[in-house]
Amino acid sequence: MKQQVFQCWIELRHRQANETRILPMSFFRRVCLQSSSSSPERQAQIEIQVTDEQRTWIASSLADLATQLRSKYPEEKFESTLKCERDEELEKRRAKAMESLVELFARRAYETLSKS
Repeated sequence: MKQQVFQCWIELRHRQANETRILPMSFFRRVCLQSSSSSPERQAQIEIQVTDEQRTWIASSLADLATQLRSKYPEEKFESTLKCERDEELEKRRAKAMESLVELFARRAYETLSKS
């Protein structure tokens, strides 16, 4: 199964100066592993990070991120646009890395079973 990978960023355009600034975005999925079968299952959390020269914003949703960014980049002065682009080169590198990992596991499993 081929998994699509996207690069995302926020493009900020200063309305008066007509200057454009790019703020890269990163997305993380935080997964909590159960310590025992009796412990309650916890849901995965999504975290969004955006960085400019001075600080990093961390949010749990795009709405939360927009609220935080508006404090520094108000809509009266800045026009913001969320941009996403598919990164096919990264998809190829990831697929190749996964194939290598599967090959490594398969080789190790074969070596372990052949010794038995």
